[in-house]
Amino acid sequence: MAWQLSEPMDYARHNEEALRVWEAYEAGRPERVPVSVYGSIRVLLQNPYVFQDFWNSHNGTMALEEWQERFDAANRAAQLALGRHDTVTVLSIVLSRIYTLRNQLIHGGATWGSSVNRDQVRDCVGFMGKLVPLVIEVMLDHPETLWGDACYPVVE
Repeated sequence: MAWQLSEPMDYARHNEEALRVWEAYEAGRPERVPVSVYGSIRVLLQNPYVFQDFWNSHNGTMALEEWQERFDAANRAAQLALGRHDTVTVLSIVLSRIYTLRNQLIHGGATWGSSVNRDQVRDCVGFMGKLVPLVIEVMLDHPETLWGDACYPVVE
């Protein structure tokens, strides 16, 4: 049986957090992620293997036509957001794809040294290699900001 979240992902909360991060970044900094990550985003968006509904269809929980319609709609939304320089929407879509890849690597069939998922991993590493330092910089520049509760606090 395929692994799935026990609770649906709270996209509204996730988007609120992403918006806070990027509003902080925009205060005195360029308004979007540097263009050097642009190509990896487009390649990642066109890859059906990092789109969760592809796997839902493959696992029999969604019709083939439905995942394809959702994939096309999500890609149209991403392309519009890229054209508008809507960083929050683009990040939300791209990070959901990266989360699906993460699930494949942790819960799926990819193993050390295999050739499965390598193109996706390469694209995501390139993107995250640019994004993570920017997010850390934003957080370091705003130590007074509470970025959310710790999901895994220290327990004694």
